[in-house]
Amino acid sequence: MKPSTFSLTLISLIFCIAFNGASLANDAKPLFAQETPIQAVLSAPITQAYRQRKQQVRIYFDGYFSYVNGDAQTRKLPVKIRTRGNFRRLNCARPPLQLNFSKKQNDHTLFEKQNKLKLVGPCKDISAYQQLLAQEYLAYQIWEEVSDYHFKTRLLNLSYIDTDGKKKPWSSTTFLIEDVKDVAKRHQKQLLEVEK
Repeated sequence: MKPSTFSLTLISLIFCIAFNGASLANDAKPLFAQETPIQAVLSAPITQAYRQRKQQVRIYFDGYFSYVNGDAQTRKLPVKIRTRGNFRRLNCARPPLQLNFSKKQNDHTLFEKQNKLKLVGPCKDISAYQQLLAQEYLAYQIWEEVSDYHFKTRLLNLSYIDTDGKKKPWSSTTFLIEDVKDVAKRHQKQLLEVEK
């Protein structure tokens, strides 16, 4: 495929995704009702969470998630974090995190009715990994177009602050993935445990 054809195809696909996303806005919780990237800051003992990456049982650490809402006001929500995943948790310099919000404290916010969300960030502090993350996000968007059963996602421009001061603050484009229980509820399906 020629570069110009590829670019045109990609632009068309993004347009279709954006158009379809707008039409389904009323069916989603506030967090996933729009596709505009969220400006946010995660403040937590990230170093402590990373140190537990190889443990089978990992505890949650208290922190705060701040974001800029549609009125350009900053909202600050309590959140708990821990590392998650399988391969990336064990092999990434910056393993993915689980964000655990308190539903009772999320009323009338963008994160209303949200509990556990997967946070996907670049595996390493290298530009190539940011490109891989962009491709992964696009794969979720494409799958949303071709399948009735899909996870909703939302882009974040996220700044990380390690409250222990062991790591310097850093920023990257990341995205949130809808909880699997919400996917099942949205499609009126039941989750089943299957043997690997």
